[in-house]
Amino acid sequence: MVVIGSTKLADLRKPGYLLGFAFLLLFTACSQGRKSQTSVSHIAYHDLTARYNRYFNSKLILQETHKFFKDSHKEDYTQLLPLYLYGSEAQAQSVYGDMDEVIKKASANIMLHENSKWIDDAYMHIGMAYYLKQDYAEAVKAFTFVTSEIEEGVRLKERKKGPKQNKKSKTRAQREKERNTNEYYDESLAFLKHKPARYEASIWIVKSYTELRAFDKAQSVLSLVKGDRKFPNVLKEDLAVAGAHLAIKRKDYQNAIFALKDAATLSDNKKRTVRYYYILAQLHEVLNQNVLAINYLQQVIDGKPPFEMEFHAKLKIAQIAQKEDLQSDSEVIAMLLDMLRSERYRMFRGEIHYTLGEIYQKQNREEEAIEQYLAAVEHFETEQDKQARTFLKLANLYFSKEDYVTSQSYHDKTLALINERHADYDPTNKRNIILKDLVLNLNTISEQDSLQALAAMSPEELEKYLRDLRRKQQDSERQGSEREEEEFFEPLFGQEGQQGTSSWPFDDPGLRGKGFNEFKRMWGNRPYADNWRNGKQGGFVLDDGERDDGGDALGLVDEEGNFDTTVLPTSPEALAASNEKVMDAYYALGVLYKDKLNNIPKSTEAFETLMKRFPGPENKYRLEASYHLYLMYQATDPAKAAKYRGIIVNEFPESILAKVLLNPNYLKESRAKEDELNTYYASTYTYFTSNDLGTALQRKFTADTIYPGNFLQPKFDMLEALIYGKQGEYDRCKAALQTIVNKYPFDEVKPQALAMLNMLEGREYAGSAGNIEANTYEYQPQATHFMVVLLKKPGTDIAALQNRIASFNDKYFRLAPPSISPIILDNETELILLKKYDNAEKAKLYYNTFRYNNEVFVGLEKEDYDVFYISERNYGVYFRQRDLANYMAFFTLRYLRED
Repeated sequence: MVVIGSTKLADLRKPGYLLGFAFLLLFTACSQGRKSQTSVSHIAYHDLTARYNRYFNSKLILQETHKFFKDSHKEDYTQLLPLYLYGSEAQAQSVYGDMDEVIKKASANIMLHENSKWIDDAYMHIGMAYYLKQDYAEAVKAFTFVTSEIEEGVRLKERKKGPKQNKKSKTRAQREKERNTNEYYDESLAFLKHKPARYEASIWIVKSYTELRAFDKAQSVLSLVKGDRKFPNVLKEDLAVAGAHLAIKRKDYQNAIFALKDAATLSDNKKRTVRYYYILAQLHEVLNQNVLAINYLQQVIDGKPPFEMEFHAKLKIAQIAQKEDLQSDSEVIAMLLDMLRSERYRMFRGEIHYTLGEIYQKQNREEEAIEQYLAAVEHFETEQDKQARTFLKLANLYFSKEDYVTSQSYHDKTLALINERHADYDPTNKRNIILKDLVLNLNTISEQDSLQALAAMSPEELEKYLRDLRRKQQDSERQGSEREEEEFFEPLFGQEGQQGTSSWPFDDPGLRGKGFNEFKRMWGNRPYADNWRNGKQGGFVLDDGERDDGGDALGLVDEEGNFDTTVLPTSPEALAASNEKVMDAYYALGVLYKDKLNNIPKSTEAFETLMKRFPGPENKYRLEASYHLYLMYQATDPAKAAKYRGIIVNEFPESILAKVLLNPNYLKESRAKEDELNTYYASTYTYFTSNDLGTALQRKFTADTIYPGNFLQPKFDMLEALIYGKQGEYDRCKAALQTIVNKYPFDEVKPQALAMLNMLEGREYAGSAGNIEANTYEYQPQATHFMVVLLKKPGTDIAALQNRIASFNDKYFRLAPPSISPIILDNETELILLKKYDNAEKAKLYYNTFRYNNEVFVGLEKEDYDVFYISERNYGVYFRQRDLANYMAFFTLRYLRED
């Protein structure tokens, strides 16, 4: 591996160096006054001062930086181990100041000692500093200068045009001497011995191009250097590693193996060699060459590596052996259980439990796998990346079991811990969005069914239920208090175990298994969650309509502890509204199962339930649900397919679906599809303008089914929002508009959606400020403005919100990002101030993009915050008065409604 410098200050204390240094000073003093700038004394003076002044200091900074990267690196044995330990992007940013100091010192060295033989090293230091800053393009420039502008790797080339020396004029003896000379070392003045940097620079060029993903350029330089017969043997290991690094980045793992085997052969460092062997094992495993992988892992163990690497090598051998049937499952499990009982592997118990979970999962022993994964999570308490990996295993396991509710819970836990740049982040997040929608609809059905069941009870039955509910709440609170006491005194209960086993009782797999089974018997399958007994995390609907969560999941008890039965759908209107929510939820579930999760049986079940529970015309999704069921039953049950085809044709003969079923060539025979779609939209809009809102909304949903992804989809979505607005369903209208703003950032419907959102934004404040004309705020559209994010919920993670705002600015307002300043307004209110904007128009441009961005305000409920812009003068007034309702009324009238 390339080591950044190895000079020791003690070298200067050696007698030979001191005599040489004294001689040089005397020789230099005797030559004072000479005009020649190329005398031996002059060159020696510059060589000496360049070597032992700024070069020495900058090299120390580079060495300390490299040590910092190495010491702060934590190996992740689930990933391919890195060949170079040059830090993450965040770590690189933390050393910017030090690297700038290196560049400054090296640049000064070049200017003050222009033709010293240490100039190539100064350029090397500049290149290394840029490389460690991860500015690889600038690094390439510096390293290339070393290889192309330094004469034989020692001094700057003189840019003189003259006749080239005729090689034939050299004697045979001269040519022989040149071939036998090792140009890698400068033998003049032994105490100033110099090692030209051009060969190291070539290696760093390969590394820099590799990081720039300029793979062809990196390969060209690598091939050129390999063909140099004078390339020093001492650097061939570094060259091989650079080649392996390039091949790995290109995912050319076979050539990476060839290069890394060369590096291992050339290495004279046992620690590096062992690391090469481990990476070789990983590469062979990637190529499914598992026997070779085991051979290299055994060489790792034989090389007596650090204990952590030795453990992971043994663990990996067990995993591969089990996968390749080189050992039976029972043998591998027995070995892992022995490791669990050994104190020697105490710090690795999380990895052992995780591996056992994988083996049990492969054997379809799902409950035992879950038990092991949960145990792994406990042991990974301080390692977020490993917890995330384990939660993802649980999320996928429950997903495969079609337990989507529990799976969504573990998806949430994974996303809370996993790095956003991790390869699994995006697919996990996308699936979680789908599952959240699914869980929301399942919870809606569960809650409405429970409320309807309670509403159907007699007064005596309801009274008994409410008494039982109060008792359950009291028991839950008492159990929670007892559990807190148990956790406080738990450390006192640990007893010394037998020799060679853990003293912690829950490390005993047998005891853990009994406890896990007993827990399941009492409480059922529950996701891993803190304070699960006290939280309102959903539950299960029982036959009698109760929820098995020991609490008030239906909101029947107010803050003062009184029962509020007004939430029950006892009137015909309330029952109809409740049923409509159930219908919406079942239809949404059917679509989600079919189109997003590709779970046809679940989709069929959801649509069938919708049709059975609401068999008459009150089912607003009867047409669409019948069509979905017709499509799904065509291949599996022709009789049922015919049944739902009959519903479509007989009950909805004028629908496009019926016409298509009756005449397969209907769409081809009709006018162009775009004209048909335009006509359909126009007629749908006519129903809207005629106040037949139900028909208009139903036709919009039909359009979603028949014309998915059509070019008029933004207009259909906007029409849906307008319908909700006309119906007075402002929350649904606002949600639909916000979806439009984020979904169609470049469509012509966005300005209209923004205008409506701005109108709705201040609805809750309308009329709350009294006489706006008489208040203390002044409308100053040309004045400087600030953007304010007012956080009304104590405990909001303001640092995370600031980071999301900064990311938003970098994405959308990179050229002129506003500054971000957190301010504490009072004990319960904080705000983030973004400034500044030249006038109200520029503030509004930012507001319209920022206010409704889902990524910025993710995790915040709408009642937790407000966003507004305010003139510099009015901000002072607001800061003194702190009357949010008064300003928001002013803001709504003066800024949002005046266009």
